[in-house]
Amino acid sequence: MTRVAFDSNVLLYARLEQGAEKGVSAQRLIVRATVDGVIAAQALAEYLHVAGRKAPNEIDASMALAATYAAHMLTPPTTIDTVNAAAALVRGQRLQFWDAVIIIASASVGAKVLFSEDMQDGRHVAGLRILNPFNPANAAAVDALFPV
Repeated sequence: MTRVAFDSNVLLYARLEQGAEKGVSAQRLIVRATVDGVIAAQALAEYLHVAGRKAPNEIDASMALAATYAAHMLTPPTTIDTVNAAAALVRGQRLQFWDAVIIIASASVGAKVLFSEDMQDGRHVAGLRILNPFNPANAAAVDALFPV
């Protein structure tokens, strides 16, 4: 199985839109990737920030879910080396800084795909392929990442 990483938007759909199509899809992806998935500390921080803002009365549940993700997936830390590499990536690739941190951290533990709705679908950067898992055109590519 190819190691996959998650951007915060996928986590947010799974938590805040549980009954919606994207929420259900996000939940399935997370379950499928649990054994070898990656969630960078920055993605968890963004998830908690937005979840707390959108559902402040449910922050304890959001924090518990973040802890579960961290316990079951690789969670590479954001080190000074990560920050420096992300800054170089921003300069060279015209990325948002916090997106670059997620990319660098995820790549540092061997992720080859980053599921994100917000970054440029199909783009290859720092050894990762950005893949929008909610784009119907990517359904076969997503399924191919999780052989039965």
